[in-house]
Amino acid sequence: MVFNVTAIDDTKFYPLVAEYLIDKNLLHNINNEDMRPQSGIIEGIEDAEWTLKLFKRLIGFRESSRGYTEYSAESYYFEIRLEIKTKIPLKCEVSFEIASENESVIQQFHNTVNGSNTIGTREFLKYDDFVNKFKNHDKLFLRLKAQFSYILKEDQSIHGTTKFIQNNEWSKRLQNHGEKDFKFIVGDESIEIHKFFLTLESSVFAAMFENNDFKETQTGEMIIKDFKFEIIKAVVDFCYGKDISKILKFAENAVELLMFADKYNMENLKATFEEYYCKKLTKGNVAYVLTAANQVNASTLKGKCIEFINSLSRIDKSSIVYGPLDEELRGLFI
Repeated sequence: MVFNVTAIDDTKFYPLVAEYLIDKNLLHNINNEDMRPQSGIIEGIEDAEWTLKLFKRLIGFRESSRGYTEYSAESYYFEIRLEIKTKIPLKCEVSFEIASENESVIQQFHNTVNGSNTIGTREFLKYDDFVNKFKNHDKLFLRLKAQFSYILKEDQSIHGTTKFIQNNEWSKRLQNHGEKDFKFIVGDESIEIHKFFLTLESSVFAAMFENNDFKETQTGEMIIKDFKFEIIKAVVDFCYGKDISKILKFAENAVELLMFADKYNMENLKATFEEYYCKKLTKGNVAYVLTAANQVNASTLKGKCIEFINSLSRIDKSSIVYGPLDEELRGLFI
């Protein structure tokens, strides 16, 4: 199946492809239950879910000679629908196919979706047409092919999945080689790491490990009281070259991670954070990110926040400037 879609500028397309073996007994017996719904997420699009359903639906009926309503196999259709849940408006092209090795029935749909939407048709295939086309075939498949794109370029930049990861393949290879020799303790939870990776990422930890007078150097443990465990785990994962973008979905976590990077002089983490969050600014998070960037002297990110606020409408700009921002930062916009 080839979709007639032309990418404009740097529009990204997010594919969804699924195939399921259909129980022929389910389809032939009009009294059977419907196919069990199949579901998943749209990879690369934040908070986007899909559910695929196949039903048998009664469309028509006829009056019998005895005066009561009579239903027959010819009165039934197969209904296929794709239910989409998304917080961001999307364009999509969808095709449904019921196919055997030699026969196929396909329908295509072009839609925009926002919130909860359903794509499909109540009359995909009439029951008697199904019998005539597929009765001699052993295997039947239900195939779904779709592709999605953001309607607004800004949404693609802000909400599209972007990895927060350092390009450090050798750190991944070494992660499980040799005992980890340092431990962070946060409340009742703990996580281990190789000192070697901490010294590479943090000049503060490097200096600590060179000085045997520090309790942490002697015990190989460090109790953290001013950061959540999720933040410490994200720091450790970053040191090992893992993607930590999920934890940055919430501005509170993002700001806390930036504060940790600044406190322990993790320049690589701080620079990666600035590059990442320059593309993730929204009206809801920009005030908090600007405040943090100003506090830790993240000049690139601070400049981007100022540029973002100045690009807003007068009402939106005022709600931010005279809302969460302190007097010092407010002065940048007055």
